[in-house]
Amino acid sequence: MSEKKTWHSNELWEVELELLRSIINKTQLIVTNKWGGEVYTHNNKNVIGIGGFKQFLRFGSSMVFF
Repeated sequence: MSEKKTWHSNELWEVELELLRSIINKTQLIVTNKWGGEVYTHNNKNVIGIGGFKQFLRFGSSMVFF
């Protein structure tokens, strides 16, 4: 089985990313893998993307109208 790609370039942000995942997992958002990273969706629309890079942590959101 192939390993799931993520936007993690190092292990620096593992604690923070796990905290974000634990919060997001309490919602109805569905995790998918897009553009090599974790993207959470609702009704097939991108809502949040998270990832750790060398010097920063990314938590991006999109405006979604339900």
